[in-house]
Amino acid sequence: MRAVVVTDLAAPPACADFPDPVPTEGFTEVRMLAAGVHQVVRGIAAGAHYAAGEELPFVAGVDGVALLDGVRVYTGGCPDPLGTMAERTLVPRGWAVPVPDACRPNWRRRS
Repeated sequence: MRAVVVTDLAAPPACADFPDPVPTEGFTEVRMLAAGVHQVVRGIAAGAHYAAGEELPFVAGVDGVALLDGVRVYTGGCPDPLGTMAERTLVPRGWAVPVPDACRPNWRRRS
């Protein structure tokens, strides 16, 4: 799958191929629609945040919007080395909050 991968803490993450997630007990696979880009993500990707792991490579991203069983949800909590800046990821069961339809953006151009 395609993902934003950190291979060097001194270099910016880059789009690259990464192994597909393999569901494990307690986790479920989701298809990512959007991922948050904020200071926590930047700090982890640079190895400067306390949540940064020591193993490289890893997928950047800690939260985002995904499809889970056809429902749009806000989620996060991916197990290392996975993150939310990927086509698919794993999230803990029960860590997904439905996104109301009222929050859905209107991407169509208005005439």
